[in-house]
Amino acid sequence: MRERPATGGLMVGNWEHRGSGGFILDPTIPAERYVWRAPKSLGGYLFRFECPNDGTPRRFHSVDVLEAWKQGEPAFDHANRMCQLGLKLLAQWEVAFRQWFDAAPQAEAGYEGKEMPTRDNLAFLLAIFESRREGRALVTRRLDRGEEFFDKKNEPDDTLVPGVSLEDAQREQLRSSRQFIDHVTKTVSSRRDRVAPSVQPTLELSLSESPMRTPLDHLLVEGTLRRPTSSGPPSFSAITQGVAQAIINGLNVEADSAFIQQNIEDFRHFTLRLLRAFFQKKDRFPAWLRQEREKGLVRLLPASSGNGEAERDKARRFYRRLLWTAHEAMSRCYGVAALLMWMDFTDSELILPSPEEKQLFRNLHAPVAYAGGLPLSFFAPGALRWIVEPLIEDWLLCGAGEQFDRMTELLNIYGVVAEDRRKWDRSNKDRKRHQRGYADHNPQTTDIETLEGNDGSPLHQRVRVDEATPGYDGGEEAYPELSPSHPCCCRCGGSLTLLDSRGENGARQAYVINGESLLVEAECLAPSCGLATTYRVRLNEGAC
Repeated sequence: MRERPATGGLMVGNWEHRGSGGFILDPTIPAERYVWRAPKSLGGYLFRFECPNDGTPRRFHSVDVLEAWKQGEPAFDHANRMCQLGLKLLAQWEVAFRQWFDAAPQAEAGYEGKEMPTRDNLAFLLAIFESRREGRALVTRRLDRGEEFFDKKNEPDDTLVPGVSLEDAQREQLRSSRQFIDHVTKTVSSRRDRVAPSVQPTLELSLSESPMRTPLDHLLVEGTLRRPTSSGPPSFSAITQGVAQAIINGLNVEADSAFIQQNIEDFRHFTLRLLRAFFQKKDRFPAWLRQEREKGLVRLLPASSGNGEAERDKARRFYRRLLWTAHEAMSRCYGVAALLMWMDFTDSELILPSPEEKQLFRNLHAPVAYAGGLPLSFFAPGALRWIVEPLIEDWLLCGAGEQFDRMTELLNIYGVVAEDRRKWDRSNKDRKRHQRGYADHNPQTTDIETLEGNDGSPLHQRVRVDEATPGYDGGEEAYPELSPSHPCCCRCGGSLTLLDSRGENGARQAYVINGESLLVEAECLAPSCGLATTYRVRLNEGAC
């Protein structure tokens, strides 16, 4: 990229020393305490830092981020404050940079076809971004038990990690999550083409592949410059595709974007409803959005098609893609705030940082290319556990961009494993519910069943009806049948009693499969057995 514009004349914040004490992660290590105060005209935001006195180069850590990670929580509050600060500057910086960019000799078409969000639209995306702590959109899985990386088949090669297989002996050795993650990290690192520092010509990732990014992002995102490797540099869209699912459950940026294009009118209706609610409800918007999410967001779609499950899936895909757009937009706001902070850091006569410390500060606090242009504070601690140790190694080496490519692969692996584990757990939970006689899938398909209340009077109750029976492990044949010829008889020969599973008003709960069978849960009365089993009773036939 050509020479970048001077930054003189911009607003200036202030660094202050606030004494010393024990480092937040290890009180036995002495640390110096600092604060950075943003310009008063931007609200005077104050951010705390600690610099441990355990060697050089000095590392300036955000106290708010470390406190959150120490408690096992994402650094949401810190990220929100940085985005709120950057939102006040982004539109202004974009206009100024575009004027310089377009007037530069041999100007590239970096802004061609770009229509960036206005400040009002950025405020809307900030509200979507800040609501991410509600619901289950984000990947927050810690994966803190070694057994979570395996399925339950007990086969030699049954890890949930793509491209990593284990022998039985290795599986026994890697009992803890930390041991397993270290093994995966070494495996990924051994596959990577690590290039030693040299005089090879550098190239720069094209961040403008993303619709949300412009040439300004080459100032906001760290790690875009890199030396060529034998495998060639990854495209920024490929990095984004790999990292996104480590942030948002089930997100596939390319597939969900294509889905939106196929349903563009419905998506416009969906986003317009959200925009109207944001501008009309203002402070009540977060509560309104929480309520809509609890109802599956289907009320934001056009008129119902009659297929409830398809509508829920469409709303989920619309919302998670919009949430990713909010993450990208807010990473740009965050990047503006981080760049302003870094410029004050480099010019500080109080700190007088070395060149290595300036680079390390950017690596720690700026949005980074290997994370899809996002800052590390956007990620949950579960994801960061996969990259923290190799990151420390590369940070201290002050490596070039390509040295961090393995972080992209590790974040991608974390997202895949967390999603697979989530699907397995959900499937296992549904299976256990069905085995207890409950039907939890396909809840939108219901029927009215007349049952008998405690006083013998008929009660009408809505029951769930399954038409496809995908969650019953093979349908109704997965359950033993109680036939009229052998009523109420356990397989051990003992007598059965129906378990009293009653709902409101004393009505016995019953769930119908294909309108032909009834699932009931019964327990054997034989002391030597006592087995509780879900049985299948054919309707219109006598039983028990």
